[in-house]
Amino acid sequence: RSQAPLMTASAATSDSTGKLFTGDKVRTFTGNWRFQEQTKNKKFKASKNSNKNKNILGSIRKYNCTKWAVVTTIFEPSDGVKAVAEHLTDWCMVVVGDTKTPTDYAKSAGWDDNSKNLVFLSVKDQQKITHPFIDKIPYRSFARKNIGFLFAVLQGARTIFDFDDDNVITSNAATTINTFANDPTVMAQTVTKLPSSYKNPAFNPFPLMKPSITSPKPWPRGFPIEQVQNAETWGDNATIVNSQVDLSTVGVIQSVCDGDPDVDAIYRLTHPLPLTFGNGPDAHHLVVPRDKYVPYNAQATIHYYKAFWGLFLPWTVTGRVTDIWRSYITDRILKDIDMDVMYSTPLVTHHRNEHSYLADFEAETHLYLRTAKLLEFLNEWDSTEQTTLPARLEKLWIELYERNYFEMDDIVGVQEWLAALQHGGYEFPTVSSSAS
Repeated sequence: RSQAPLMTASAATSDSTGKLFTGDKVRTFTGNWRFQEQTKNKKFKASKNSNKNKNILGSIRKYNCTKWAVVTTIFEPSDGVKAVAEHLTDWCMVVVGDTKTPTDYAKSAGWDDNSKNLVFLSVKDQQKITHPFIDKIPYRSFARKNIGFLFAVLQGARTIFDFDDDNVITSNAATTINTFANDPTVMAQTVTKLPSSYKNPAFNPFPLMKPSITSPKPWPRGFPIEQVQNAETWGDNATIVNSQVDLSTVGVIQSVCDGDPDVDAIYRLTHPLPLTFGNGPDAHHLVVPRDKYVPYNAQATIHYYKAFWGLFLPWTVTGRVTDIWRSYITDRILKDIDMDVMYSTPLVTHHRNEHSYLADFEAETHLYLRTAKLLEFLNEWDSTEQTTLPARLEKLWIELYERNYFEMDDIVGVQEWLAALQHGGYEFPTVSSSAS
């Protein structure tokens, strides 16, 4: 993943212990608000004009798919990409290229112009998509994946599998993925009650997913580092029931990953791998408590139609931060549309592309130093004045900019993203009128 420079911190100073990020407001947004005029229209919906979709896509071929897998890569066709093509046969897949991606990628993968469900979007192809959002996204950036998300939405997607090229699904996993896409319900465990003393907004799902290493408890990348030893976050004293879960109430499903799972650099530098998770008859998916926050990634995650607005990946933070903070922001707004996040049993095995753990550590600095404050802010944030989802999401992103989590390019980017969805006919869910 390409990595943007680290931002200047807003900090509390201590001569002996260094600086702490405060998350306080340090600047005022002076740009254009684009969606606030919609706040009086609670039933706002985007236009359904299909010709607008065609105009945005230009001369790009139309595919007849409602289920899309989306990936970006700079490498030759990987085992992860080949596995999706092999096992998700009734899905379409779009591979988003970048300036470093081999120009003969489709040929190397064995695809041609007549492939019914496999699409390689070269940089040249991407330039055919006529919307300002495309022009805002930098090259050599993991955020190029946003183009694949928009492409899938404009092609009529109802379910999107957001995955990385080094995560490999199996035929058994494909069955589960299709269950998530096709069935109305799924058996899962739900946390129905947490101890009254549990006030922290963070929740660590890994201990409930039957990890092969239980001491110390593993944690996912993006989980607040201050809370990794907080036993309350492990769900040990929670009331948990197994039942059929209505998938219409689920916005996002995150798969845990076997082998080299998505843990942070601190975990990798201090704990043994591999790490696997339960996948037998006694293992269950997990619906996250709605009043808590969990990180989810862009490596093996299913997004349903009502949560498509939350796919946007910012690019003024590093590639190790972008999907995690995206998840927390989406998690906050999902609460306003009465939808949940679910963790699933492992759908992928991670055959990790070469990484330096120390380079990962540097790129994850904001996760370690700022995530706890981010969750505090999100947990307290209320914007019932904004009565449409685009207006509410715009306000949240702007307030995060004012607190130095993101830079202006991301605010313009998310505005263009929302505008592109609106232009393309996406129907935004109705947000609740009361505080979550």
